[in-house]
Amino acid sequence: MTIIRVPARLRGFTLIELMITISVIAVLLGIAVPSFQTMIINMSLASAANEVSAALQQARMEAIRRNRRVSFQLDTNRQWTVYVDTNADGAYDSDDDITDSSDTNFPNPIKQGSYGDRVATVGANVNVTFTGLGNGSSATICLKVSGHSVSKKITLEPSGRPMLETKGTDCS
Repeated sequence: MTIIRVPARLRGFTLIELMITISVIAVLLGIAVPSFQTMIINMSLASAANEVSAALQQARMEAIRRNRRVSFQLDTNRQWTVYVDTNADGAYDSDDDITDSSDTNFPNPIKQGSYGDRVATVGANVNVTFTGLGNGSSATICLKVSGHSVSKKITLEPSGRPMLETKGTDCS
């Protein structure tokens, strides 16, 4: 019987080398996973804040473009609506349907949307109405993720410009 010798560089891994490699990977994953979870929460919060801010900006631009009152409404169920407030009552209802022939290409509501289940609003419903000049009522919208120490605060200035800020828990 002949014994074939395999050179040391072709033998493969030993059990100890394999266990050390798996241990190093486990430690690296233990450090990396929590930071990825925090990053995902921060990205969800930023995405929701950007979406609400964009809807506010769209309402303002529509008010300027149409030279009419356009409202933005956000409820505590994370639903928002941008609509032409034809009867100036500050709430979206059937009286706000557009009957003007010049507005037939822009059905009412202009836009509806919602943002993810992870993010919640702090406080009551928000309703902002922009005039034809783009001015709006002052408002503050706070978005947060429960159990997370960071929140996003959207402040609407009287000029109609939304400003985003990162705050502590509950926008404090």
